[in-house]
Amino acid sequence: PTGTALNTSTLGPITIVLTGTDAVGNTSTDTRTVNIVDTVAPLYTVKLLYPSGTAVTKGTKLQIKLQVLNSAGVNVSSSTRLLVATDVDGGAAPPDNLAGGTNNGKRFRYLASEGSEGKHYHYLLPTSSYSIGSHTLFFTVDGAAARTVYMAPFKLK
Repeated sequence: PTGTALNTSTLGPITIVLTGTDAVGNTSTDTRTVNIVDTVAPLYTVKLLYPSGTAVTKGTKLQIKLQVLNSAGVNVSSSTRLLVATDVDGGAAPPDNLAGGTNNGKRFRYLASEGSEGKHYHYLLPTSSYSIGSHTLFFTVDGAAARTVYMAPFKLK
């Protein structure tokens, strides 16, 4: 067999064309659709520590607070775990380097303990550039798990 290797790094349907030729030169072509799926479970789950279903006023800075849990549901948030915001709603990257070093490199800030929330992460998201309605901040946890994108939903009024 000859041909081009399939790119399986992007999930979803892809179309492939198969062409075969026998020993006497007869050729046949067939088109198939293959659906690329991810069957590996994420390494972590995310516990939101803010009221994601409650709309906040557009133009304010939304405090996104969350914990990272392992498969047993244990909080594994730590200063060595890296959470990096990638985009909002699949579009532009969120802001970087806000006053006071918040969001430096689009990273969530780790807080060892703050009130009853315990160890968790914090991301300060200015909302003035987003429309009224529902949105999602996407982020990765650790470089090795970058193939998995996690979500922090929010609403604006």
